[in-house]
Amino acid sequence: GKRSAAARTARPLQVGDAVRAKYLADKPPPRFLQGKSSGRGYYFRGQVCGVHADGCVDVYFADGHFEARVVPQFVTRTSHSVLRRWRSSGHDLIGRRLLISVFEFDKAAHRAFGARVVAWTEDGGLFHVVHDDDDEEALTEADIWEGIKRLEAG
Repeated sequence: GKRSAAARTARPLQVGDAVRAKYLADKPPPRFLQGKSSGRGYYFRGQVCGVHADGCVDVYFADGHFEARVVPQFVTRTSHSVLRRWRSSGHDLIGRRLLISVFEFDKAAHRAFGARVVAWTEDGGLFHVVHDDDDEEALTEADIWEGIKRLEAG
């Protein structure tokens, strides 16, 4: 369909953006929520913590829930205060390379790929990494060190 000029020129969502996202809009509720009021299909405040090449984003919601790969049509950038402040300098891990291992369910195997740490949260809880395939995600410091050790082990 046709999109407005503003929509075409809008900056893509980035890690750290404050958003309103529709929780479980295109997914069934998780097992532990089936048969309960899950908030499914409602928009909630959150923050982008991962960006994928296909435009989907990972969202940390203000209530502590997390959802991976939210379809872009269900995410809107907003001006509410962000949940975490991201910094691109001031930490020794910024710029470090690591090797991330991802389990691919369709192949029932792990796949490894490179990534680089580009930002961290002021509270030190999360680190933003950009994968060599341009996907992005937020990882804990323990995950970062595991990836660095994996890379160094060859």
